[in-house]
Order: sequence, then structure tokens, then C-alpha cells
Amino acid sequence: MFSTVGLLIFSQKIESFETILNDKISIRAIELYDNKVWYSGTDSKFGFVDLKNNKTQKQIKLSEKKLQFRTLAQNKDAFYAINIESPAHFLE
Repeated sequence: MFSTVGLLIFSQKIESFETILNDKISIRAIELYDNKVWYSGTDSKFGFVDLKNNKTQKQIKLSEKKLQFRTLAQNKDAFYAINIESPAHFLE
């Protein structure tokens, strides 16, 4: 009973849905930073989409190998990504 009431109280209706990135990638890690959605995922891809202007995007391949990234982190100086293959790669 309480879980149903909680779902009804805290649920939101989605008015519209907009695709902000159209690419052949399986995104496995996201990070919100500096009004941008940063992501990493399959095929060594890493990039961002600006939330204020989704036409402002950048994507790079971190490696020529088809690495599968599953984590993403940042500090004030850099972003970091780690893949799941063996041997693991830690990229800055």
C-alpha cells in the first residue's frame, strides 16, 4: 500500500522526449559536469553533449582497439575511463 502511494506521489509525467545523441554506441557510463553529459562506452568512444545546446557535441576514440569502457570519473583537471577487457586500460 505505502509503495503504491509513494509511486503515485513521486511519479512524474513526461511531456516530451528529445534525442540528443544519435550514434551507434552502447553508453555504459555517464557523468554530469559543467552543463554537459559526458559519456563513455563501446568501441573506445568518449564524448559529451552540451545540455544548453545539444548541437554542441564532441566524440573521440580513446584507442584504436575496440575497448569497452564501463566507468567514467573526473576531477578539476581531467576525465578518467577504465575498460573491462584484460589487460585493463586506465585512460586520462
